[in-house]
Amino acid sequence: MPTMMTAKEYKAALAHLKMSQVRAGKHLGVSGRTGQNYAADGPPAPVAKIIRLLLSKKITWEDLR
Repeated sequence: MPTMMTAKEYKAALAHLKMSQVRAGKHLGVSGRTGQNYAADGPPAPVAKIIRLLLSKKITWEDLR
């Protein structure tokens, strides 16, 4: 599984998950602004892995709480 995710892939993933950048950041344990930065620069590898797990439905946003 690739660990890198581009900003474009991140934004597409959030759209698919019906999650705003700010809300995703908060669910991922960072600030809403950091969630927006991921949309501009691409997320770090651990965040990319989490997003891919969410997309594969192996975990849910509730699991992140």
